[in-house]
Amino acid sequence: RGALVPGHHADVVVFDPDDFKERATTYEPNRTATGVRHLLVNGVPTLRDYETTDLRGGRSLRRGATRDA
Repeated sequence: RGALVPGHHADVVVFDPDDFKERATTYEPNRTATGVRHLLVNGVPTLRDYETTDLRGGRSLRRGATRDA
């Protein structure tokens, strides 16, 4: 999501396509996928070398919003 341009918001995921597997289910929606090495949310590293960090870059998005304010 977003654009990798200074001043813009963007999310980036680095994953191994051979190891990537979704594990979430209807009953356990918060289970993370395997094979995701790094995840940056709005440029903030929330997953580094397969381990979660205490950093959170996410924010709530309003329904119908098309641009970051």
